[in-house]
Amino acid sequence: MIYYFDTSVLVKLFVEEVGSAETSVLVLTLEQSQTDQTFVSRLVLVELAATVARAAREQRISLEYAAATQAIVRAGMPAPWQVQEIAPEVALKAVDMLKSTSCGPPMPSIWPPH
Repeated sequence: MIYYFDTSVLVKLFVEEVGSAETSVLVLTLEQSQTDQTFVSRLVLVELAATVARAAREQRISLEYAAATQAIVRAGMPAPWQVQEIAPEVALKAVDMLKSTSCGPPMPSIWPPH
């Protein structure tokens, strides 16, 4: 099976919150699997780094733990994680989709930067 972890799930491995225990069990299972594949996008790593930094500022984790987590992110995720790159056109499409949602006022056009 193929698993994709977004930021909201991946952060549970590094910052204690609701669902952290279940996420840890799932990841341990996937680490032992010979057939499952586990993916994250490059963007998730950036979002994870930002979330961990915020948790440190809010004193939910120590600065040392945050630094260790940031080092993991900088080095790339260890096996079994496979990092998928995001093509620029995919990112632009995501921004366009956000602009067209009905979740409030239209988003201003900020991409590409001028």
